[in-house]
Amino acid sequence: MLIDSHCHLDFETFDSDRQRIIESCRQHNICGFMVPSVAPRFWPRQLRLASEYPEVALALGLHPWYVSEAAIESLRDLAKVLDSSPAPVLAIGETGLDKLKGNPELQLLSLKYQLGVAQELDKPVILHSVKTHARLQDILRDYPGVRGVVHGFSGSYEDAMRFIDIGFKVGIGGLITRPNARKIRAAVTRLPLHSMVLETDAPDMGLYGHEGSRNSPENLVLILNCLAELRQQDPESIQRAVLSNTRELFTWPPSV
Repeated sequence: MLIDSHCHLDFETFDSDRQRIIESCRQHNICGFMVPSVAPRFWPRQLRLASEYPEVALALGLHPWYVSEAAIESLRDLAKVLDSSPAPVLAIGETGLDKLKGNPELQLLSLKYQLGVAQELDKPVILHSVKTHARLQDILRDYPGVRGVVHGFSGSYEDAMRFIDIGFKVGIGGLITRPNARKIRAAVTRLPLHSMVLETDAPDMGLYGHEGSRNSPENLVLILNCLAELRQQDPESIQRAVLSNTRELFTWPPSV
């Protein structure tokens, strides 16, 4: 079995065929989907999705592309929503920093607030990082005990190991299928297997040859097979490891 540790199944692009995709994933032994938030205004949509599909678990938070003063103010309700939600909200995020897009001051304010909630409630964090690895690592050291995943990781082996040493895992997605993504393809051959989880970031982060088209959680098996080929390991052994990593990270399934 596999769990897609990061996909946006709540997005409108899946409204016309979401049921078909989930049924197809079941046939490919993809047994779970972690659906992170991009903004508080979408939390109700995520909560409805999780109520309809038992395979779906949630992360609630504010993505750095969507930061605004109003959105950050809405974050004040995060702990209350987490406490009252009947749906499995297993993580905070996605949050983080992006040097190429968004307001850096508001991103930092949003990030620190969400890290504080994660620390207080002992929940993992899903991090977005674009050209901000060193800055994020410095910030995370101010929140001891906070764990999580750096999703859609595209950095070097050394960058990954610094996150791992802080207590984070790295999310491996379709980028590794692209021959010119030399840095991350080299990194995954050396990273310890216990440090990785698999993701599609659907509908984004298309696989090699499918850039620009809608990505799907169904492609998680192709990412697994590519990782196995790069590492020259048996796909079944990697599948067992990444499934265990994902369940451990998110405490999945949640205790009742």
